[in-house]
Amino acid sequence: MPRNLPHFLLKDLGKPHPFQAKGGGSGKKPSDVLNRSSHAQALLQAIDQLPAITSDGLPGVYLEIKSRPGEPLAKDSLGSSGIELLRSAAEVVNGSTIETATVFATAQGVEKLRKKIEKFETEDTPDREKDGELIPGRPKNANLVQSLAAITEAGLRALWRGPQEKFPADNGATHWEIWLEPSEAEAFIAQAAAYQVQIGADRLQFPEDVVVIGLATRDHIALAVRRLGSVRALAAPAVTADFFDALDVLEQTAWVQDLVQRTTYAGGINGGYVTLLDTGVSRAHPLIAPVLLSHDRHVADPAWGLDDIKGHGTQLAGLSLFGDLTLNLQSTMPITV
Repeated sequence: MPRNLPHFLLKDLGKPHPFQAKGGGSGKKPSDVLNRSSHAQALLQAIDQLPAITSDGLPGVYLEIKSRPGEPLAKDSLGSSGIELLRSAAEVVNGSTIETATVFATAQGVEKLRKKIEKFETEDTPDREKDGELIPGRPKNANLVQSLAAITEAGLRALWRGPQEKFPADNGATHWEIWLEPSEAEAFIAQAAAYQVQIGADRLQFPEDVVVIGLATRDHIALAVRRLGSVRALAAPAVTADFFDALDVLEQTAWVQDLVQRTTYAGGINGGYVTLLDTGVSRAHPLIAPVLLSHDRHVADPAWGLDDIKGHGTQLAGLSLFGDLTLNLQSTMPITV
C-alpha cells in the first residue's frame, strides 16, 4: 500500500466563540410572601423558641428547617459561617413538594440567621437601572427568608441516614452507627460514656467523617448528641457475619439460643428433605437437631463415621435451613422454617 501520501488540509471552516461558563441549576426563586413582616416575625419567634446555646453550655443546636410548600429551599444560603448543612430531603404533601434541611448551628450561626431575617423585614436592596428602566430594590435576603416555612430543633430522626423503618422503635438499648466530625470525634468518644453511650473500639475513617458504633437507648443517644454535638449522621449498623464470627463461644451460644427460642419448625421431622453430599452433619447443633433424626444420616463407608469432623457439612445444612443467618440473628421477630 502506498505510503507518504499528501494530507487533506481543511482551513477556515470553524468560527471562534468566546468561552462562556455553563450556568448551574434552574435559578428558580421562591415567590414573594403575602405579608413580609408577618412572615419574618413568625420565623423570629421560632428562633426564640430554640435552646439558649450559650447559657445552656451547648456547642450548638441541630435544626430542622422546612420550605414553604412548592417553593425551593435556599439550601446554599443556609450553609454559611456557623451553620453546617448535614442533609436534605424532599417529600410530597397534599400535592406540593416540601424540602427539609438538617443543619448544625452554633450560637454565632443562629445569630447570623436571626439578623438575616430582621434585615429581610426592614431593609431593601438599592434600586437599580436596567435598559433604561428603574427596578425597585427587593427585601434583603429575600431568596433565603422567603424559602423558609419553619425552624425547629431537630430530633434524632432528622439525623437518620437510611430507611426510616430501621429507626429503633422502642427505647431499649440498641446499636447505633454514629458519623462524627473528624476534628471532634475523639472528644465525643471520650465523653460519650458520661451519657451512658458505650462506644466500640473499631473506627472507620473517611475524609469527612469518622464512623463508630455506639450502644445506647434513644434517650441517652439523644442527650449525648444534644450536649456534645459533633454528630453528622446516625444509621443502623451494617452487621456482617464477621461480627458474629468474632464473638467468643459463650456469646455465640447466647445468640444461637435466642434464635432457637424464636424459631418454629413448621414441617416438623417429616416436613420435607434436602439431600446433602458432604462431610457429615452434626446433630449437636441446636438449630439443626429439631429436623434431623439419627437414622437420616448415612455414609458410603461405615469407617468414615457419621460425625462432621470438618464442620463443612453442618454449615451447609444450616444454610439450607435458614439461608443467611446474619439477618435472622440480628432480628427480634419470630422465624418459621
